[in-house]
Amino acid sequence: MPHVGSRLFALLFLVVECAPQSATSTVDEEALAEPPGAYNLVHHSGNGTQAISYALDEPYPAEKFLAQLAHSLSRMGWTPLPDSWFNPGSPSSHASGWSDFEDGSVSPSLHVDQWMADWVSADGAVLSYTLKYSYPLGEEPNRDTLSVAAVVLSPEAAVTFQNQLAMGQKDVDRMMEAEQQVQRAQEKREAATVRRGATRHGRLQLRLLYKGASIPDPTAVLSSSFDEQVPPLELEIVQASVEIDPASGVVIRAVFSESSARKVHEFSSVYPERVAAIIVDEEVIATPFFAGPVEDIMMIHGAFTRARANEIIDRMMK
Repeated sequence: MPHVGSRLFALLFLVVECAPQSATSTVDEEALAEPPGAYNLVHHSGNGTQAISYALDEPYPAEKFLAQLAHSLSRMGWTPLPDSWFNPGSPSSHASGWSDFEDGSVSPSLHVDQWMADWVSADGAVLSYTLKYSYPLGEEPNRDTLSVAAVVLSPEAAVTFQNQLAMGQKDVDRMMEAEQQVQRAQEKREAATVRRGATRHGRLQLRLLYKGASIPDPTAVLSSSFDEQVPPLELEIVQASVEIDPASGVVIRAVFSESSARKVHEFSSVYPERVAAIIVDEEVIATPFFAGPVEDIMMIHGAFTRARANEIIDRMMK
């Protein structure tokens, strides 16, 4: 099965932004339930979509996980699709099994083993699971840690997505050409920065919320929400970029300096299972839950559009 390209994700973002509000379904929540032993959990929901990602200690090819998943979803009434619902005509992993590809979007490049397939419910909701094992290209294969990402579209969001597919190939090509022009312009700016020998660092702040707090909407965080017993953590960012997560949509990838990586690792280790506020220019942009220690890279989720994520990065790295 080919690696899913940006066309699918670009259209999926339109669903997240344009789909009508719909009530949370218990069946949808059960379909995204994390298994025992899952860690590095990230939840996201909004405008007709729900998503979850996590890691699991299960070796390739995740036969136990896939068998349990198939049994649970069948019991809940989900029907597996032989082809990708998001990319019609492409066989899903229900039919073709695992695939692999080289991910050159990160450094060093990664070898990725991927399993991706979709299900539909009787009322028209769509569920997609993506499983991955990844390790640096050219190194000894490490297929012990399974990464799982899943997203469910409500019936309304699924209809919106299908309407976007009906835009026609000409409109899709125009949209993709515009995206490529933006990417080329960004690459030119980055190349110019490298030629000048400039080192562009940025900053963000972490503040712990009071114990037991759960504030998924960053705009709802008040000054009284912070744990005043814990001082703010000032962190240096050496690189920030916009990335696409199949479960969460547009995310910001922030790479910490060596000293800040040590700080955030200690911070997230000392305060496990707590919610923090990520602050840029005195604005709370996200409220992540620390399910475990954070290393040198933080993926910032916040229901961002690409334009909003780029705007935050510009402010972060100024």
